[in-house]
Amino acid sequence: MWLCLRHGKREKKVLNLGKIYMRFTIMTWSLEYLKPVLIEDFKDWFMDVTRDLAATHSTEVIMVAWQIWNARNDVLWNGRGKSAANVVLEARSYLNQWLCAQKNRMEPILGLIDQGWDIEHWKKPDTDTVKVNVDGAIFATSNSFGFGFITRGYDGRIIEAVSSRSVGNVSPEIAEAYGIKEALSWIKGKDWHRVLIETDCLVALQGIDNNTQLPSAFGSIVWDCKQLILELGNISLKFVKCSANKAAHYLARSACYNPVRIFSHNSSPLELLNIVMADLI
Repeated sequence: MWLCLRHGKREKKVLNLGKIYMRFTIMTWSLEYLKPVLIEDFKDWFMDVTRDLAATHSTEVIMVAWQIWNARNDVLWNGRGKSAANVVLEARSYLNQWLCAQKNRMEPILGLIDQGWDIEHWKKPDTDTVKVNVDGAIFATSNSFGFGFITRGYDGRIIEAVSSRSVGNVSPEIAEAYGIKEALSWIKGKDWHRVLIETDCLVALQGIDNNTQLPSAFGSIVWDCKQLILELGNISLKFVKCSANKAAHYLARSACYNPVRIFSHNSSPLELLNIVMADLI
């Protein structure tokens, strides 16, 4: 690492970081079934490892390389680390979102989860279904995060809405996944025939639909979500755009001001009711 040549006092620290980074990189590429190659030039390396790969896999290799570099910078400059499994998951998620934004399609990542790429507006659920919209929010200044979820029936009226805040400096995907977990735990106490959960966090849904148990805080929360879904047996999940998740977004953001709030239709604040009414138009 050339940084050693410019920071004499930090040489030992940077060298140690370099060794850790090398081990981390090897572990990450092993998840892509690629063996590390000792080549200094990036172009030569890329040509070597992708020579026999399909185009879609070659694109994924680029995204993983980019995420490895981001992870390295996050450790070096911010002191924040993440697992190799999370690096690969995030790379695949960003790639999938970019392709969809370009109106291209790839094989669905989510096998059991409906992908609502074209859903711009909230829609009423079927008559036998309760819809739960979930969102999360980060409050960096107070070292906390919030989540909110709102349940509506086939008529679009609020059955119940929850806004809650927890202490902790977490990533956005953890806040989102935690909100889904809390919504699932809350659903356990209800006697509903079918439940559709909607969220605008693709990373959380991909984690839930992934067969691998990720060795991280995010992975632990996702694993709990999987167990709750299996236990309940009547849950389906859907990815929607932010514009179709406005009520849950309001609840998550408003958690900044109150630790826990629970609303019915009649006790909901006017701003939330206005969002719900706009969803029905």
